[in-house]
Amino acid sequence: MKKIGLLGLYFEQNLGDPLMVECVEYMYKQIDPEIKFVHIDLFGRLGEDKLWRDKKSHLNDISCIPIRAGMHFSRQRSGVLFSYFEHLYYLQNINQKKRLKKYFENKIKGLDLLVVVGGALVKYRLIRDFHDPMNEAIEIAEKYHVPAYFHAVGVENGYNEKFCGCRIVKKYLNSPTVKMVTTRDDIETLKKYLRENEITKYWRVADTATWVDKIFNVQERDDTKIIGIGVITPQRFEQYEQGISAVYYEKWIKQIIKGLLKKKYTIAVFSNGHEEDQKFAEKLSEELHVVCEKRPQNYKELIAIIDNYKMVIASRLHALIIAYGLNKSIVGIDWNDKVLFFGEAIKEKNRVFKPKDKDAEEVLAIIDHYYNKGYEQEDRMRYKTSTIKAIEQSIALIN
Repeated sequence: MKKIGLLGLYFEQNLGDPLMVECVEYMYKQIDPEIKFVHIDLFGRLGEDKLWRDKKSHLNDISCIPIRAGMHFSRQRSGVLFSYFEHLYYLQNINQKKRLKKYFENKIKGLDLLVVVGGALVKYRLIRDFHDPMNEAIEIAEKYHVPAYFHAVGVENGYNEKFCGCRIVKKYLNSPTVKMVTTRDDIETLKKYLRENEITKYWRVADTATWVDKIFNVQERDDTKIIGIGVITPQRFEQYEQGISAVYYEKWIKQIIKGLLKKKYTIAVFSNGHEEDQKFAEKLSEELHVVCEKRPQNYKELIAIIDNYKMVIASRLHALIIAYGLNKSIVGIDWNDKVLFFGEAIKEKNRVFKPKDKDAEEVLAIIDHYYNKGYEQEDRMRYKTSTIKAIEQSIALIN
């Protein structure tokens, strides 16, 4: 019996991350129903309220006050700075580093294959420190000769070895135990990381969540006219240095909503589950008198929300991916280049854009144009099938 470890983000508010785990597990089961799975959280968490940081660690000492102050100050102001302080936190927290290493040892030893299940995990500078725990996991896999496969991962747009995080990502991706890497988006940046490792296979594939219709047995429907607007907290546009302020984005999205109401569209606002996104959705609902969906508590609830729409306009990538998987029309508002990459991948570049590049009237015209416009289904199926082919090839990595 094959034993595969699924490494991902199991307890995230942004429900696209835990969704990846179930989607990837489903795909492997279609190939071999007898596979045994081991679930591995990247931060070694056991639940939503059990974070990987140890409150009893020596980081409560006075000597670590500057690190904690830096994290607090930068959290809403600069993703680059926050990631830097997160890295310092990891290096200083010796007790927690040991705990995480022990967690990975217990989970990875004895596996036939370690699969990184996807999501925006290949990143080094913005918002979250994924690179340190990922490096820890790959070192353990290498120690026990477990082949690793990065499946349909998101790759942060940017490569700069002046950042220690970038060097860490390059190190673990070029580990001899990493045999195969596929990305859902930035293949050119991925090539820069893998240039030293000619053995590793890498290419671009679809996100596994494009199969949500089949995985969750959702039947296509044509009985709804609602436009769902998936919002994101305005601060993200500043944190990711998108050339606009949070105030600009908020005013811009309000103009779009007002324009849609004026055109007599039925709309609702929703979030992917992130608390700050939900607060912004509720603010828009109160000020503009539009329906706001309840905050989804799990990815099945998120899928049900999106299934209720004819069209989805969103910034969170997995709101768009789920809608595309359900064959809904989409329009994407980009905040970190991931949405632009998705539009390119599905051959629908004109559906996606950055707020700084389109005024409200232009966006309304795009929505009008695509409201009743579907996709070239042969291209759509070809794109979706790419992720299945990659998973099939990964099975061959098992000795």
